[in-house]
Amino acid sequence: MRLPGLGNKSAPMMEAASTETGNKQVRDLLQDALNHLNRADFAKGEDALLSTLDQHPDEPDALQLLGVLRRAQGKIAEAEDLFRRSLAARPDQPHVAHNLGNLLRIDGRVDEGIEVLREAIRLKPNYAEAWFNLGIAYYTKRALEDSEKAYRQALKLQPNYAMAKQNLAVVLNDMMRPREAEAILLQALAAGSRDRRLIAGYYHNLAISAKIQRRYEDALRLFEQAQVIVPDMPQVDYNRGSLLHLLGREDDALAAYDRAVTVEPANLAAHRDLNLLLYRLGRDAEFLRSYDEAITVHPEKTALHLSKAQMQLIAGDHEGALASLRPAYERELENPGVRDLAAQIKARLGAFAEAIAEHEEAIGLAEKNPIVLANYADTLLRAGEPGKAAEMAQKALELSPDNQGMIAIWLTALRALGDARETAHNDTDNLVQVFEIAPPEGFSDIASYNRDLDDYLARLHRGVREFPAQPLRGGTQSLDYVIGAGHDPVERLRPRFDEAVNSYIAAMKDDPEHRLFARKAAGFAYGPSWSSRAGEGGYHVNHIHSGGWISAVYFVTAPEGGQDGALTFGEPPFEAAIKDAVRRIVPAKAGTLVLFPSYLWHGSTPLKAGQTRTTVAFDVLPRI
Repeated sequence: MRLPGLGNKSAPMMEAASTETGNKQVRDLLQDALNHLNRADFAKGEDALLSTLDQHPDEPDALQLLGVLRRAQGKIAEAEDLFRRSLAARPDQPHVAHNLGNLLRIDGRVDEGIEVLREAIRLKPNYAEAWFNLGIAYYTKRALEDSEKAYRQALKLQPNYAMAKQNLAVVLNDMMRPREAEAILLQALAAGSRDRRLIAGYYHNLAISAKIQRRYEDALRLFEQAQVIVPDMPQVDYNRGSLLHLLGREDDALAAYDRAVTVEPANLAAHRDLNLLLYRLGRDAEFLRSYDEAITVHPEKTALHLSKAQMQLIAGDHEGALASLRPAYERELENPGVRDLAAQIKARLGAFAEAIAEHEEAIGLAEKNPIVLANYADTLLRAGEPGKAAEMAQKALELSPDNQGMIAIWLTALRALGDARETAHNDTDNLVQVFEIAPPEGFSDIASYNRDLDDYLARLHRGVREFPAQPLRGGTQSLDYVIGAGHDPVERLRPRFDEAVNSYIAAMKDDPEHRLFARKAAGFAYGPSWSSRAGEGGYHVNHIHSGGWISAVYFVTAPEGGQDGALTFGEPPFEAAIKDAVRRIVPAKAGTLVLFPSYLWHGSTPLKAGQTRTTVAFDVLPRI
């Protein structure tokens, strides 16, 4: 996780209301409300705003200010309604569109938020803060190139916008352009600042840049420098722990993660990675302990209960997950995240009627949240209701059209219904393609190259078992990217990967209705990449790659002949009343690369005694 360093700053209260109101009585009422709000006397400020709206129900400034207050109170639906009413009364309010766009983004409706933020910019093209928050919105949906453009525009308008520099560096690091990120951060450091946390954030992100370039000692030094400036920055502890984990210093990593959750008990990322590492190391007695300690300190933090329950859900402890969720459930029945997670857990327990009822409640609270809709569709499929599942998945895709998991659920529902649209999208005969990879330069044959590559990759595999969140069972997975991360033996094969991916894209039809073909672009960029190694009994459960477009598996080593360790395509990871679910089996063969749509369900067959299989896998994304 990169340090965002930059939150989403709302406009100060005094800037939230416009000065266009002509009625002196209304101006006086608004000024009275603002005086209370700026003194943090929110109760009196709220009373003054409600009094204003009693007398002038469509007063846009009062509506907008009460919306800001409702958002601060966590009343998202009311805040949204107030912002929209303000804009209906007076459309040309860029600051209100800005606040509404940010609210939608925070509520998980990122695409809607982007549309509204763009409207704010249309109304006020030199609105640097709106460009900045547009960058955050694009980053949230991992549209990194669009995020970069937005931050650069914010900096063009306001060259000394320190947080925009920070966030732009974060994006460039995520795009594997660490040298550019370093240049921006060093320039920002040279400009100076009295904000110690901002300076510490610069050093922190410089450490991320160094880590990407495999300058690990530099990265550790920069993390330590950030902590000297501001000792209580849990993000630094968290990312330092991640680096120590990568270096195989598991005990030091656990200590860093533990410090992060001690300083910030509600640091969900640190709790997650701490417990994932404990699970991977087989330290079951300590697994989930950090959550329990944090909940003792902050029993009111719903997010902690949710995160612990989610961890138990992915670890397969469904009864435990339900018990962990109960305190939050009893306290926050109006929280859509609580109802949605309760629904997922109950579905895994086979209590489908209860799960469906919970999903209906969650959708009533967040009807435009694509994740909530997609989770409902998943449960409906498990419950044997593909028609309604298709309907819910379609609604989710209207809100998040490129989400591969949602596409997979939609297509599975269509398949159960016998809908012909599914077969075109899941055409395993043509969309699953196998490439024989030629040896890279310097090697006479692919077998000798693969032996060297396998020896190298062995150093990247540690731990005694897989992470529970990964589809691999009975094996290990590398921790960091293996492509574009300075691993020379892997990079030698990259030109061959490029050739295969370009060939795959070139063969795509021009079809804007096809979920794979519609994203066809002039080029592509590598996304996440990793190495998996499975041993006796090892296999991959059926899954998709949620953040990809095209996915790939390259076999470094594989059992010779037969179907052991083979890739299987078409079968979902749950019972969906589909006959002959596996549509294609691709044998595991060292030296072959398999490309397929990221939304296509795939897994692998188990290995027998004495067998091993090593792969390099990666996702690619379209680059326009």
